[in-house]
Amino acid sequence: MKLNKIFFSPTNTTKKILDGITKGISVTSVKNYNLSSEEIQSISINSGLSLIGIPVYNGNLHEEAVKQLNKFNAEKQLCVVVITYGDEHYENLLDELKELVKDRGFIPVAAAAFLGKAKFTDINDPVPVDVPDKADIDACLKFGHKINEKLLSVEKIIDDVLNTTEMENS
Repeated sequence: MKLNKIFFSPTNTTKKILDGITKGISVTSVKNYNLSSEEIQSISINSGLSLIGIPVYNGNLHEEAVKQLNKFNAEKQLCVVVITYGDEHYENLLDELKELVKDRGFIPVAAAAFLGKAKFTDINDPVPVDVPDKADIDACLKFGHKINEKLLSVEKIIDDVLNTTEMENS
């Protein structure tokens, strides 16, 4: 399966999280779209699964990431949405990201929030600065395996329906 990895990751944390998830998915090729290092023009996604990751800043989806993501268009393409957060509350932001990608033509099939490197830490409520660590990456890998299982089960259902239809038409 082809994977479109779309991410905004100025500190490289969101990218590390998505890399961990990718290892759990059976992919044949990966196309990276780094929204934090390149100016994106209008891009159409016509095939494969898209893995979309954006960090939370000041309690919101990162403004520049949203601006860049709005330049993507998909035609009923499956996606997984991921947010990373540090010392921020992400509350409804996962739902907000799902709605944003739906408006762009993607179909979210899974979503997750992972702890990322905080831009600020509070001495009374510190967030580890060495995240993602091995345990975090293991959780990402496990999430990737679950995505893979889900996609394979859907693929099997589609194949069964198509085979039944072909047999009925014979």
